[in-house]
Order: sequence, then C-alpha cells, then structure tokens
Amino acid sequence: MGDGFTEIEQNAWGGFLGVYGRMNRMIEEDLQSHSHITHVEFEILLRLSWNENHRVRIQDLAAESVLTRSGVSRLVERLEKAGLVTREEAPEDRRGAYAVLTKEGAARFEKAIKAHVAFVRENFLSKFSDKELNQMSAFGSGWKIKNRRLGSIFILDNIIYINIIYVYIKQGEKNMWTTEHTLVTDASKEAVWKVWADVENWSKWDKGVEWCHIEGEFKAGTKYTLKPVGGPEAKAVMIECQPLMRFVDVTHLPLAKMEFAHELKEEKDGLHVTHRVTISGPLSFLFAQVIGKDTARDLPETIGRLVNLAKESK
Repeated sequence: MGDGFTEIEQNAWGGFLGVYGRMNRMIEEDLQSHSHITHVEFEILLRLSWNENHRVRIQDLAAESVLTRSGVSRLVERLEKAGLVTREEAPEDRRGAYAVLTKEGAARFEKAIKAHVAFVRENFLSKFSDKELNQMSAFGSGWKIKNRRLGSIFILDNIIYINIIYVYIKQGEKNMWTTEHTLVTDASKEAVWKVWADVENWSKWDKGVEWCHIEGEFKAGTKYTLKPVGGPEAKAVMIECQPLMRFVDVTHLPLAKMEFAHELKEEKDGLHVTHRVTISGPLSFLFAQVIGKDTARDLPETIGRLVNLAKESK
C-alpha cells in the first residue's frame, strides 16, 4: 500500500471530518441560542450531572477532556461566575479542588440536554435509516481509546459523542449486561463473610482495587469510596445486606449503573461463593466493553484469592 490515501480511505476520512466539523459548529450555535453556553461548557455540566454527588475534582475533569488542566480551571471559573457551578477545596488534597454543580447549573443542563437531543435528532440522526444508525453505533462502540479506563468517563467527542446521543434516544433503560462466577469451597461462610466485611482490606484479594474506605458499618445504606487500579475514585452504596448470605452494592456510572452482588449458599458439595455483576442503563453496552469484559475475566481469580484469605484467617 502506498504512502497516500486510497480513494475509499480519502472519502471515508474526509467525509467524517467534514460532517464532524459542520455538526460541531451547528451544535455550538444551537447551545448558545437556547442555553447560552458553549459546547465545552455543556460537556463540563454533563460530566457533573452524571456524577452521583454532582461534583468532580477539577484535575479529573481535565484528565477526561481535550482541554489542559489550566484550560478546564478557567472554564470552571467562568461557569462559577455564571452561577452554574461552585468550587470547593478538596479535603484530601489542599492543592486540589472540586467543581460542584449548583441547582441553577442542573436546571440549565436539563434545559440544554432536552433541546440538544432534539437538535441532534433533527439535524443528524433523522438523515439515516435504523440500519445505518446501527452500523454507526457498532463503529462507535468499537472505537478504542488507550489509557481512558472507565471506572470513569469517556471523552464525548467525534463519532463517540454522536453515538452516545443516538443510544440515549433509541435504547432507554432497557439494556442490561451481566456476568457471574461461582466457586465451591470448604471454607466457612463466617470466614468468607468476615473477609467481605473488612472493606478497608479489599485490595488484599481484589487486585483491581487500589484502596477502599467505608463510611460506617457494614450494612445496607452505608457508602464507601474505592480507587480502582489505573482509574479515578468511585463512590458505591450498599443497597442490600443479609449477614452470612448476601450483600449488594451499586456504583453509578454515566447513564448507567453497576450492581455487584456477593452471595453465599451452603450446598452438599460445599459453600458456593458467587460474585455477580450487572450493568444496566442506556450506556450499558459501552461499559460492558470497557469494564465488563475485564471484570468477567478476573472474577475466577478474584474469588479464589478471597476464599484463600478466608481460609488463612480462621
């Protein structure tokens, strides 16, 4: 193959850049007309609205944006002056700060997203058949971005951005992805439960966790923060807890949520230890690719380390 583009490559790449450039300008003008915000401001409000507590560290916003950290900081300052966000010091890092969505910011975003979806549907999505949109969706979900692990958020640009808007409209809350693994052991349920309940030491048996901190007792309603290896901090809440039987926690992701069920069941052949992960919501297909596949692959080894630790702690 020569150094230059082939005809089909030139048409594909040139067409993509042309459509993206025109759509980006049109979106900018539309957002300014009805919500008085720019496209990058809309992206920041979007990220904050997706977070469970509507607050994100500014350095994390920068890591997930095409802007520099100083550029994001100036953008947050502009939004702060407009009353859409506030800035709070990070107690865990005096040099850091959080951008926090205000009530006015949330209201502005809700107005903007409704108008934005309608605009994208009218000016882009309606021009294609369902078959063509499905092809576009497959292209977007197959796009790989290195070093953008999603215990977090993907950059909403280029074709991925348009793909996400399409999925948001077409698929709603009906999507779900799940995986599970069960290991049979002679360890006691009390020993396994004790290891589960020691949240601060989850990293000893789950190599995907750098650290974890629980904000109270091990019971339903309790929240904890964990730091995935290679990813940003994530908040989880325990929504169910039946001692020596089962507990379930949930983590909220952008337009999706991940439920992690941990179950114990005594059978004739031994104690059945099961971990089940379910990802649901409009972007479940995306998080299944980014988080789900690695989780499914690692479950057997993770439960094995859990059981071994339980046996050692007798």
